[in-house]
Amino acid sequence: MKNHTNNNRINSPSENSGIKPIRHAPNAWSVTQMIDQAPRGMMIRELVKNGIEAAQRSATKGSPGRIVFDSFLDSNASGRVAKLRIFNTGPGMDAAELEKVMDLHSTSGGKANGAGQNFGLGAKLTGLVNNPAGIRYRSCKGGIVSEAILCKEGNDYGIRLQKDQGGVMSPVVDRTREAKKERRDVRFDWTEVVLFGEDAAHDTTAEPFGKGKRSASNWIADCVNNRFDELPNHVSIEIDSSLERGTRKQSRSLHGSRRTVKQSARHGSQQTVSLNGGVEVRFTILGKKGQNRYALGGHIALVHNSELYAMRMGKEWGRTASR
Repeated sequence: MKNHTNNNRINSPSENSGIKPIRHAPNAWSVTQMIDQAPRGMMIRELVKNGIEAAQRSATKGSPGRIVFDSFLDSNASGRVAKLRIFNTGPGMDAAELEKVMDLHSTSGGKANGAGQNFGLGAKLTGLVNNPAGIRYRSCKGGIVSEAILCKEGNDYGIRLQKDQGGVMSPVVDRTREAKKERRDVRFDWTEVVLFGEDAAHDTTAEPFGKGKRSASNWIADCVNNRFDELPNHVSIEIDSSLERGTRKQSRSLHGSRRTVKQSARHGSQQTVSLNGGVEVRFTILGKKGQNRYALGGHIALVHNSELYAMRMGKEWGRTASR
């Protein structure tokens, strides 16, 4: 299934219409400095983590939580350019709530504030350092779809001002009609994010971490499975086949590293050793590659709160592995 839609030029972040500057309080750090120094490679982790937290809230209400990666065709002066889109179910935001969470000191879902924790801050920072041309947020709540675009103009980051239905320039506008044209269901809450990259010609499905820095066709699966050990029950992550450049005909579901490794393990090869302080060490001997090309050939990582840290793979792991 190929799931990409066209963008209307009036919604494009390439329109130069001014911005409402992003605020960050109570810290005195420069917003520009914070974003420019953000780690580019953490963007997908931050977006997935936010999506998981929102989807979990959807799952607790009896509906399965979903996160979907697909491509969005942006019609602009460079033609029709593919942009990466991330969609998740979960509590939506109205216009006032969406505008509030665009500021760096605000978060959604009742989470606490803090630059050093996963409270929505990281997705904006790591997203904007990779996508100064724009990150488009749309959120559906109560059948109404609100839109805000974070971007960089000159040396400043902010919310792009767009014309609302009354012709007034506003940081948040109603895009319910456009969402329905794109076949989005407005009968339940959801949020989607579109990454516009460095300029209108930037294909963020193929070059997510910088223009000219092409990633492998399976880069999303690698980012997720190399970071998340396990995913919560009742939350699914799907990758549309259009993102994998013809290597797959059907959409793929991701489940995290542990399940991927288990599927590729030799029969009876898995063992867990308990150490002091509640620490566990898991050993697995992998079978031959080929059955699942996304299983790692050899690796080691620390696992904390179902995420993988300090991972060593391949030759790097071979140089440090015990003999």
